[in-house]
Amino acid sequence: MKTRQEKIALLLAFERGTASEAEAEAARRLLASDSEAAELLQVIRQLDSEKSGAHGDRLREAARTMSAQIIADFIARRQADDPRMGVLVFDSSVLPLPEGVRPAAVDTRQVRYRFEEAEVSLALYPISPSAYELVGQVAGRSSEEALTVVLRKGKRRYRTEADTHHLFRFDDVAAGRYRLSVFTGDREIAFVMIDV
Repeated sequence: MKTRQEKIALLLAFERGTASEAEAEAARRLLASDSEAAELLQVIRQLDSEKSGAHGDRLREAARTMSAQIIADFIARRQADDPRMGVLVFDSSVLPLPEGVRPAAVDTRQVRYRFEEAEVSLALYPISPSAYELVGQVAGRSSEEALTVVLRKGKRRYRTEADTHHLFRFDDVAAGRYRLSVFTGDREIAFVMIDV
């Protein structure tokens, strides 16, 4: 009779009150004769109720917050005219956990930044109220390339060599705002300001 996509479109229009009289009658007949259609309608109703509930509000707010940060980073990079400057593309502290996902025992934060020549993923693990372990990985670079990662705040400086998979780690980093830089040899290929 109808493809699954056509059934979904018909049921969506029926549920949301946008179906014509003929479409509404076709939807009623479909629901009476097709158990899969009845199940699809239940899923549509559940999704609609979740979308309009608190979870949907949290997702919309998270999307607005992430979008604002991404736009601010793009503007800052354009104004600085520096392609090495990173743009935030993900921050787990902004996005709510999906339903059914149990929160971690330790409140970790994961962020991802995109650069012209690389991408950096970071995980920040609290080890005390004022200190963190920072674990990261640089993607988009040749695995044969040696990378150095530097974390700076004023006179405080942490430095480490990334391994062959471009993984790196900083232990016991005091909370604060740092400049994280990635170097290949003496050339800085990427940097970002990050709050630890």
